[in-house]
Amino acid sequence: MISIFFLTPGLDPRQGGVQVSALDALTGVRGRDVSCVVYGTDPLAACPNPGRSLCSSGKFKLAAQMFARRWPADVAVCWHIAMLKLLPFARGFRGKVVVFLHGIEAWRPQSSDIVKKLQKVDLFLSNSDFTWNDFLKYVP
Repeated sequence: MISIFFLTPGLDPRQGGVQVSALDALTGVRGRDVSCVVYGTDPLAACPNPGRSLCSSGKFKLAAQMFARRWPADVAVCWHIAMLKLLPFARGFRGKVVVFLHGIEAWRPQSSDIVKKLQKVDLFLSNSDFTWNDFLKYVP
């Protein structure tokens, strides 16, 4: 069984489409080996394994909590391009990296830090051809 490390900017469906789609994705992997990192104040009840997951609305606190654990997963799924910033704090993670491009966050130039991290991504998923094509305009 493939183990999944799922990083998302939230799970509260009132926040927007990224959060709604994250909930849908997590519903699809129930019963699998999944750990979640949630950047927000959302309850971890939506995570398949809440005991192996983290949630915080503080960037530094979340990074420190991540670094305090080991994340031996086969695949990291970054449900938002900005979640790539947390991967360096995932001690023990050596698996494949997947990034889901949802829309506007991919339609603009990315920081040099994100561009460097994008070079290590194994698979990009996009919600539309428009998003993919606009992403390609800004990322070499």
